[in-house]
Order: sequence, then C-alpha cells, then structure tokens
Amino acid sequence: MLEQSRHMSYSMGGGGDFEKLKPLSKTEQLRTLLPISFRCHKLSKRVLHNILPSLRSLRALSLSRHGIVELLNDLFIKLKLLRFLDLSRTEIKKLPDSICALYNLETLLLSSCYFLEDLPLQIEKLINLRHLDISDTSHLKMPLHLRKLKSLQVLVGAKFLLGGWRTEDFSEAHYLYGSLSILALQNLVDGREAQKAKMREKNHVENLSLEWSESSADNSQTERDILDELRPHTNIKELQISRYRGTQFPNWLADHSFLKLVKLSLSYCKDCFSLPALGQLPCLKFLSIREMHRITDATEEFYCSPSSEKPFNSHEKLRFAEMPEWKQWHVLGNGEFPALQDLSIKDCPKLVGKFPENLCSLTNLRISVCPELNLETRIQLSSLKWFEVDGSPKAGVVFDEAELVVPRARTLRVWCCQNLTRFLIPNGTETHMTSLIISECKKLKWLPERMQELLPSHKELRLPYCPEIDSFPDGGLPFSLQLLWIRDCEKLVNDRTEWRLQRLHSLRELYIRHSGSDNEIVGGEYWEFPCSIRRLTSSNLKTLSSQVLKSLTSLESQIYLKFSHCWNKGFPPLFVSYIYLSMMSSFHYRLKVFVTSLHFNVYRSTPSINSNHFPNQGFPPPSLSLPSRIALISNPLQNQLYPPPSLSLPSRIALISNHFQ
Repeated sequence: MLEQSRHMSYSMGGGGDFEKLKPLSKTEQLRTLLPISFRCHKLSKRVLHNILPSLRSLRALSLSRHGIVELLNDLFIKLKLLRFLDLSRTEIKKLPDSICALYNLETLLLSSCYFLEDLPLQIEKLINLRHLDISDTSHLKMPLHLRKLKSLQVLVGAKFLLGGWRTEDFSEAHYLYGSLSILALQNLVDGREAQKAKMREKNHVENLSLEWSESSADNSQTERDILDELRPHTNIKELQISRYRGTQFPNWLADHSFLKLVKLSLSYCKDCFSLPALGQLPCLKFLSIREMHRITDATEEFYCSPSSEKPFNSHEKLRFAEMPEWKQWHVLGNGEFPALQDLSIKDCPKLVGKFPENLCSLTNLRISVCPELNLETRIQLSSLKWFEVDGSPKAGVVFDEAELVVPRARTLRVWCCQNLTRFLIPNGTETHMTSLIISECKKLKWLPERMQELLPSHKELRLPYCPEIDSFPDGGLPFSLQLLWIRDCEKLVNDRTEWRLQRLHSLRELYIRHSGSDNEIVGGEYWEFPCSIRRLTSSNLKTLSSQVLKSLTSLESQIYLKFSHCWNKGFPPLFVSYIYLSMMSSFHYRLKVFVTSLHFNVYRSTPSINSNHFPNQGFPPPSLSLPSRIALISNPLQNQLYPPPSLSLPSRIALISNHFQ
C-alpha cells in the first residue's frame, strides 16, 4: 500500500528510519514527503543515498529539523520535478551544486541553518524560484548574483553588504519580506545615496537591522542625513540600529506614526550624546540601549513632549547596559512606564539617580555592576517574582541599611552586596519564593526566621562565599527544599549539628564545598542526611564517613559523587552509576561495589595514586565478580591506566582510558 501512495508524512524515530522508508524506493507515484515530528533527529545516510534519489516524481520534500550536516553533491539531479524544498533547521554548511538543476523549484526554505555559509554560484539557474527564506542564517554570505533571480517574489532574511551590493540593487526589490539587514553602511557617501534604497516603499519588511562598522565618522551631519533617508515604512515591527556614527538620531525615530513598532534596539552608538524621544511611541514594548558611551543623562527629551498619554504607556521590557558615563535618570513623576514588567540595568558604574516611581507592574528587576546606584525611590517589591542584584552594594539595600525584604519574589539572587547583613520576611507575609541565591555577601549573618512557615514552596537554597552566616534559622530549613548548595561558609559548616537535614524528606541534591580542613570542626563526624538524597557532592570533608553514605539508599543511576580527602575506612556499597574522585591526596580504598552500572572517573590531580594501589589495597581482585557494565576507569591528567594490565577484569568493561595519552 505504501508503494502506491502519492502523499506521505511520517514521524521520525531515533534510528535514522531507513527501514521505515525503505519501501518508498519502489514507488513511482510519490509526490509529497513531509515529516511531522517537531524534534530534531538524525536522518540515516542510507535514506539520503539510496531512497531519496529514487523518488523522481517528488514535488514537495521537507528535510527540516533533521540533523543533516552534508548533502550528496548529486542528490537533486534526478529530482527535477521538485517545486518545494525545505532544508530549514538543518546543520548543512553548503548546498550541493545539483540544487541548481531544479528548474521547477518555486520555494526554497533555509531559515535557521546556522552553519550555512554560501549559496551555489549558479543559483540564478533557478528560473522559477519565487520564495526564498534565508532568515536566521548568521554565517551566510548573500551572493551578488542573487539579484539575477528574475522570478523572485518573496525574499525573507535578506542581508545586503554595501560595498558589493549597491543601494540601487535593492531599490526596486519589492520582493523583500520579513527581516532585512543592511550592513556596512559606512560605505554610503551621503544621504542622496541612501535615498536610492527607497526604504519607505518596503512595506513588507517587518524587522529591519541597520549596521555600521566601528570606524569613526568624518561628518556627523552626513551620518544623520544617511540614517534620515533610511527611514523604514510604518509597517515596521522591530528595528535594530548598531554602531551608528552620528551624534544625534533623526526625528523619525520618535514618530508616533510607527503604530506597529514593538521592539527597538540601539547599540554601540558611541558618539550619540542624547537619547531619542521615544516616550510616545504608542506600541513600543521592548527597548534595549547598550554601549552608548557619551550618554550622561536620560532627560525629559527621552520621554518626549508633555502629552495626555503617560510616557512609555505600553512598555514592558527595558534594558540598559554598558553605559560608562550615564549618571542620572530623570524622573517625571507622571506615571511613566505603567506597564513595565522587566527592568535590567547592567554595567553603569556612575549611575546614581532615581528610578521612576510607582512601577506597579514590575515583576523582574536585575541590577548588575552599578556600584553607585542607591535606590532612593521606594521600589514596589511586593509584585516582584525575580530580583537579582550583582556587584551593586548600594542597590542591595532597598529599605533599611541592612535589611532586604522581598516578600513575593519567586527567585531572589543577590551577589556582592557588602552592606547586607540580614534578609527578612515579615510575619504574616504571603510568599511564593522557590529559589534563593545569596553569594559573596561578606557581612550577611542571618537568614529569615521561621523559614519553614514563611517559605512553604521553597525548593532551592544556594549560599556561596558567605563567611559570616553561622547557622540556619531556628526551626530549620523549609520541608519543601530540594537543593541545598553551600560553598566556603566555614561558620555554617561548623554548626552542622543543628542543620537537622534528616527531616528534609524532599531534599534531592546536596553540595558542600569547604576550602579549609574540617578535622577540628565541632561535631566530629556528625553528619545526618535524609535518605531521599539522589546526588551528593562534597569536597575536603575528611569527617564524612562511609557509614553516613551507606544510609543514602536513594542514590541512583546517573548520579555524580565527587569526593576529596575522603575515607580510609572502606568505600560504601552505593547504587550509583557515576563516581567522580577529585583532587585525591590518597587512594587507600577497599572498594565494596555492588552496582548495576558503574562509571568510575579519577578526575584532576591525583598525585598519590599509582597502579600498586589497586590489586591488593582496594580494587576488587579477579576472584570477585564485578558488574559487566563498568563504563569507564580513567585518570585524565596522569599517564597511568587503572587497574594494571595484570589484573583480570570482566570481559564487557566498556572502556578503560587515559584522556591525555
């Protein structure tokens, strides 16, 4: 029945699908072959070599989302009836020359072929090609002879590199659709040359990118004239301007006739000393301003002239990044940004000013490397779901000088806030926090009291480099906690007798890294872990005994165990498949391994290990029955192979290797 089919769609499997598609080689009627899977799969070379060339009646063929790296050069010689070919989202670097023999081809889809570098030199032979999509092909060089495609009606994702292409080459190109990039604009002499592009007539272009090189301009007014003449049609939805060399933007950028413009990006415009008046763009939702080195103030002009409409009335996401001279953000107090949900300010070292008030819709706030930024304006934190502060010590103090209160944030990340001493949650506050990460806050001493009650949904707690935290709060950690990550918190590790982790029956992953020695830590070998732990990573904890590890009955396959300076008391019988031994100073193990599949990796520097440790001092002797699926025994940094060749091992060990042989 398959041999008589004219149209076929199929779901890809994991084996290349040669057997599934093999009956197709006998059919002479098949017109359509399309996959229906949305996952990426590798297509068997036998399908490409033996089956596809035999389908001479094909009109429509899709190989989209198949992990194809290379196509046979003569693949399409016998498929001359093809009218539709979809190679999008594949990994091909070049198209075979035989594609130029597809004289009947009308549609060629190459979108998201991220590795594609060139189109065939004779692509103009596709005399019936009407639709070509090359969007999201960042490495593709658009050949000059593409302009010879006389039947082309739709070109999506075009990239014109001026210097090779001329503005008059695409002045009559009414077939431009979707995204359009014009690169190397520094090659334009003046505004009259830019006018030849007739950008205002490109009414099907929705995403426009204009890019200059990093060279300096001789005449700022000429640069402004060029950008003035590159004004797009009002149907534009997204606009990116990069490395513009003028000192001011043209007025059209703030024209509220751009009713469909929702996304605007201004980047690397290092000579501009003022921001355009964007506040009255009616539908603008996303604005990114990056690396504008001469901007010192976001003035009233940024909001546009006074109007009955609130400035940035529709705006949802705002990004400022790498603005080294920006000092002040002028605040109108007129209810600006009423819909703002996501605000990010990064690498603005001189910014000290206020924030807009009453950001009632704000849910995500990120402040990174803004050391002088002090949040004088009372930010409404009650609606925040994500709050992240990094390298901005003054911004980390939101209310009081030493208290941080974010009651409803689902994710809270605080880095390098040196003045922060405690984190509070008021009693009776409804909280939704699931993740708390506090890193390198050297003065932080206290976590919230009554965490079990106030954080009922908490799942992740990470505390790297907080040396002054000496204990968890009274009552212990939330019962819902699934991941606990502690690094270089010496006082906290010293207080581990009060952790009461054995009560956390939801805990799945535990990471403890300690830079000093724990020989004299209070509590000796006192470690109590819940049996629910599936992944355990510890470092430099000599007191962690094998008896404790034997109690971890939930350690299961695909689990990584990384131990340094560990036991001399015998390795525990663990049901694990991956064991990583890192930075070992000794290797006196008596391994008692009762596993179904073991991946054993000696990682990094293991100076004391040599092959003599294995036969008699730890590695199971030949008489011991070992699992048949030991996957790997290796030392990546030393030229040694474990165990020694004289030791008999199971016949089906998959690999014994040295990474650096």
